[in-house]
Amino acid sequence: MNEKDAASDADGSPSEDALRGDATAEAAPGPQVRAETVKPHAPRLAAARKIASALRHPSLVVEGLYIGSYGAAEDRAELASCGITHLVSLVNQVPQASRDLPALVFDVSDSGETDLAALVRASRGFLETASRLGGSVLVFCTLGVNRSPAFTTAYLRITQGWPVAEALERVQVARATVDIHERYLEQLDRL
Repeated sequence: MNEKDAASDADGSPSEDALRGDATAEAAPGPQVRAETVKPHAPRLAAARKIASALRHPSLVVEGLYIGSYGAAEDRAELASCGITHLVSLVNQVPQASRDLPALVFDVSDSGETDLAALVRASRGFLETASRLGGSVLVFCTLGVNRSPAFTTAYLRITQGWPVAEALERVQVARATVDIHERYLEQLDRL
């Protein structure tokens, strides 16, 4: 058997040995494709892993109030370890794994079109009840970077009387990935 025979089966398709790289095949005419292992850039990969991890975990803003992502709301073990007993969903659904927890569900725009003050008024009693019962609340959206931080900033401004800058700083310190839509920032400035 010559090298060409070892590199292809009877029908001319590459043999398993050739696909594994165990045989040497003659160069075929036309463009050559080289398979090589691509090593990810370690610092970028580490940063991406850190961001992904931060997005997955609830972030404590003030006692009894967390913000986070849908993924955080799915992780019952993480919710339990944080003492989270209630959920406020800003994505119009609650994960199946957490459906037994008391939840308040809203369909909130990701592009800054939902009235934050009205949202806080509609949810204030629910959050106060959770606090009175000794529980903690996770306010979550898809990634926990826009809607839940915007809501939480508005909540702290309206219910605690904090200046917007102070409330926003508290949220950003708790969750470094915060990126609130400019329309929500404009609403916060008017509170």
